[in-house]
Amino acid sequence: MSDIYTRYKRIKVKFNTHKFEKIVRDILMLDFNKDFLLDVEFVDTSNPLSDTDFEDRSIYGTISVITACKCNKSTILIDMDSAGCRLFENIMNAHNKDWDDFICACIKSKGKFKKIYSEIIVCKSDDREEY
Repeated sequence: MSDIYTRYKRIKVKFNTHKFEKIVRDILMLDFNKDFLLDVEFVDTSNPLSDTDFEDRSIYGTISVITACKCNKSTILIDMDSAGCRLFENIMNAHNKDWDDFICACIKSKGKFKKIYSEIIVCKSDDREEY
């Protein structure tokens, strides 16, 4: 018998909303006022031809929440690299949640996934094979 699970390595999800604290609370299960720091050295490296200019980045460890506003449209981008995904797994475990819960919460809040990199892990007894 084998166990199969997915390990996420990079996630970017975008929300077309100005409700920053709601996204942080409902999606990331964190308290913005206690947990996040504003990255004062953030420099926007977005595409100059893009219709969105990122303005602020708040960070929690290796999880970034980036806000933007252009043409009266607000955007929030959650960006997690591999270390951010591991950190977020710890947060989810503390709330008895998993990646399925996160993905469902993003979809329910009308989030659009811009990047998802993952690997599938197959565990046979004590052996691990990565594909």
